[in-house]
Amino acid sequence: MQTTALALLLALVPVASELPNRSDVISRHVRIVVAQENRVSRGSGVVICSAPNYTRILTNRHVVANYETSKLIVQDDEGDSNFFKGAKVLGVWRDWNDDLAVIDLDTGPAAGAAKLAPAGQPISGAVLTVGSDRGGPPIVWDAQIVRRFYSDKSHKNNFLISHPSVGGRSGGAVYDSNGLLIGLIYATNGQSTICVDLTKNTWLVPENRAASGIVYTTGGITTIPAKPKVAPKADSKKRFLFFYNSPQDRQKGEALGADVQDASTNSGAVYAAIWGVREFPMLIVVEPDNLGSYKEAARYVGGKIPFANQAASQVAQPAKPTAVIPLRLVPPDWERFYQSMLPKTEDPKLLALYNRHLTWYDDRSVIPAFQKWDGLLRGIHATHHNISGAPQEPFGNANMELPWRDPGGLDTVNRRTVRRARFMSLTGPIDIWRERLPRDADATVLWRYSEGTVFGELLTMTVDSKELPFELRLRALYGGRWVMDAYRPYATKDQFAEAVVNLAESEKAKSMTGDLMNLARWCVAAPKLRAAIKQDSNHPNRTGFSQRFYQDEIPPISERTAATLLDMPFVSAFAQSWLAVECHAPTASTKSIVPAGYSAAAIAVNNTSCTRCHESVLLHADDFDVRRDWYGRVRGGGIPVVRGESVAEAAKKKGGGIFTMHPFDAQCISFNGAGRGIIYRREMLAANALRFHQLRPD
Repeated sequence: MQTTALALLLALVPVASELPNRSDVISRHVRIVVAQENRVSRGSGVVICSAPNYTRILTNRHVVANYETSKLIVQDDEGDSNFFKGAKVLGVWRDWNDDLAVIDLDTGPAAGAAKLAPAGQPISGAVLTVGSDRGGPPIVWDAQIVRRFYSDKSHKNNFLISHPSVGGRSGGAVYDSNGLLIGLIYATNGQSTICVDLTKNTWLVPENRAASGIVYTTGGITTIPAKPKVAPKADSKKRFLFFYNSPQDRQKGEALGADVQDASTNSGAVYAAIWGVREFPMLIVVEPDNLGSYKEAARYVGGKIPFANQAASQVAQPAKPTAVIPLRLVPPDWERFYQSMLPKTEDPKLLALYNRHLTWYDDRSVIPAFQKWDGLLRGIHATHHNISGAPQEPFGNANMELPWRDPGGLDTVNRRTVRRARFMSLTGPIDIWRERLPRDADATVLWRYSEGTVFGELLTMTVDSKELPFELRLRALYGGRWVMDAYRPYATKDQFAEAVVNLAESEKAKSMTGDLMNLARWCVAAPKLRAAIKQDSNHPNRTGFSQRFYQDEIPPISERTAATLLDMPFVSAFAQSWLAVECHAPTASTKSIVPAGYSAAAIAVNNTSCTRCHESVLLHADDFDVRRDWYGRVRGGGIPVVRGESVAEAAKKKGGGIFTMHPFDAQCISFNGAGRGIIYRREMLAANALRFHQLRPD
């Protein structure tokens, strides 16, 4: 009986499918502006038909309610109205129940058009939605269909999705897991979004289609076919990574059927740093080795890149692996243990990183320390020693409280339950020099890393008597700036729901039935988010961190179930969010796929969010609160600063620095307030990992 109930329940859980490509979704989206004499209203729309001399758009009736006495403007996803000329409302639905309107334009063809779902098609599970918040650029987010029928009888042709809406999204498209247009955003009830159900509207009935003036084919509206990609005639086990920095070069990569990466974006830049890419465009052919990683088989630059009529594998070129410095800072047994904790993955970027030499360290091998070069007690001091004489000052330096003491999201977690291991992969020596900074009497030690250097932070916890990773964070120096990525077993709640379904169908489910039923109910229910929480560093002169966010708490599960759900290939969470609202990761009250109290929901996985904290590296404690009796600078270094820039300007512009690494030997770190001078690490000197300069290098 229990198994049958579980099967019925899990049938409601959306199994993740291939949702439409986000760039395709944006290409079909338009912004709609209705300008009246004394006010302007804004909304969204979706291209549903396109031909050489006209384009047709579907939107809400209320978006164009006053179109007879107003100026109607249609803009593309970048806000340009030059393409969309002669906008006029073809018709509106009389029944407000259907809140729909059609706009025709005199120009075409558009970049793309949506395919409409067949009339009467059942809808459920995961959806992809797009809309322009208050007339701004389009935002694409994932959601779940919460309820097929809205409870209010006056909205019989509507359904609900699990995300509140805001002004400007009305008329935005809702796509199902097959990429078919099933609805339009209509309104919000404060917790969910009400959508017009296009599969139930009368205009989809065959005898009424002629009146709509839209040409149909089986499965939806006719669209302009996309240009087919030509796959390379190569061994299917090989992978093709293509890096570009112009739209023209991107087309070359797509013609080759490669995994294209924009080297100017964060995700593309991390790829490029790990693979040592310096020129554009560049194609790298990689193939699996016998260690489960990827190795570089061939590399092509500029004019040497083969095109669609010439397979990449036909041209041989020697591999150019990224050079690294084989530095070691921990004993061999620690290094082996940390290396064994790296999560499994199928991502070529991460596998390539695993194949590089990683210099592991932790707080025992690199003692957390900060610099103080003003007043008395000048030198290098341990962060946990309070050098203040004031009884009301708890720390004496700016490194033992939010946001500097713990990795983001762990400040609310019991520190004994989480292990933090870190690594770096140096592509060249660390440049070191001394320079006097504002507020200091003596010169501060500054350093910067070589292009392509990668830092990682591995977060693990003990679950079901096993040490398991739950997150891996990366920062890579590329193009003179730090870019980031984070890997988790599940980047979104939809991915987690799919794993719950797959686990329920496996043999492992026999001892976890109760947990899986609870998780399935939780996945399909509308999120019960905690009220917006504000996490703030509370510094009067300068804010170290401030963010409002929501928390989505995973129901309690056994440690065995948690361990099974953690034992999955890790995926990149870059530019993805657990939920569409300000909730970027789940939390839990007990051990789960995250530790109890985890608060990374506040931190988006993108470079801008990460920089908010890292740009404070080497700022003085008095920059945040001049009234406190605390001293020295925020720990760390590695800001990619060059001549002509201030350290603070470079940090803000280039992604900040690295908190956890410094070149100082433990002998010169003070634990009692008395300065001990400067001694550099012998291991770094022996490995030629340090390069000294009298002045800031170019």
